[in-house]
Amino acid sequence: MTDRSSAERLAHDALTALTDLAQALRTLDVVDQGRRKTEQARHQVESLVTTLRNVGATLDNLHQLSTRVTALLDEIEEPVKKLALVADQLGPMLAMLGMKPPAAPSPGANPATATQSAATPSAATPSAAPPTAPSAVTESPGTGTTDSSAG
Repeated sequence: MTDRSSAERLAHDALTALTDLAQALRTLDVVDQGRRKTEQARHQVESLVTTLRNVGATLDNLHQLSTRVTALLDEIEEPVKKLALVADQLGPMLAMLGMKPPAAPSPGANPATATQSAATPSAATPSAAPPTAPSAVTESPGTGTTDSSAG
């Protein structure tokens, strides 16, 4: 009988182990976990698709902007070249007339202060001297000597 009771005990232990295993599997709920993981993956893919659409729209906007800037540059390129040519020719003309051309502002300088400083010369920069009054040196009649004390 010991064989039978040990066999019954072994069967009972195996049944208990299977029952415990089934209960553990019920608490795991593999289907629910799979559903959650699938939902997370779907949400991530939707976010990726939305991001890619936004990147595409941004690239389209940049392309439109570059097209407009190129058209603008094509439109103003020739007039700017002509203006630069006139400015290059103006410097020597002003020098011939005895006038000093305005200094070009240095890169990064504030245009308002550059214009102001070009319009009002400072004491540090020499400028063309204004015409002066006639000389105070006069010749004395009949003596051939000059008198510089008159004035």
